[in-house]
Formats: sequence, structure tokens, C-alpha cells
Amino acid sequence: MTYGFTKFPNTWRISLAKVRAGGCAYRVAFYLLDQGRWRERVTLSTVALRKLGVNRDGKRSALRQLLRGYIAITAYGCPKNSD
Repeated sequence: MTYGFTKFPNTWRISLAKVRAGGCAYRVAFYLLDQGRWRERVTLSTVALRKLGVNRDGKRSALRQLLRGYIAITAYGCPKNSD
């Protein structure tokens, strides 16, 4: 957990309100903004989000909402089986 303040852009606040984003989307957005202060790319692990009360389904829903213009995703992890 980090301490201090995280700036939340008004454009994000207004746009998330327009699409009636859920609480998980706001929690993920704050997490990304907070972690993004220190690095260009942020790993969004399910374990880290669970500590904020966001489960796997909440993460998926939040990412769908945030992909509407706020973030870009590069997927990493286990490669798919090409068989």
C-alpha cells in the first residue's frame, strides 16, 4: 500500500460517470493511476486487486470499462497452446 495522494483526472471522473462505471472500475483506475506514478507499465495482478476488494470478474468488467479510452493493455502470461 502506498501513502499520499493520487490525482484523479476530471476527464476520467466525468467519462466513468457517463458510462455508469461500477466501483471496481474506480478501484482499478485509482490503482493504475497510483502505480503509474512510478513506472510507465503497471502489472495488474488479480492478487493485488483482491486486496482492494476486486475479484477476477470485477477486474474483467473494470478493464472493459477502462479500455474505452483510458488505458491500453498488453497481455502477458502463459502462452496459448498452438496444438
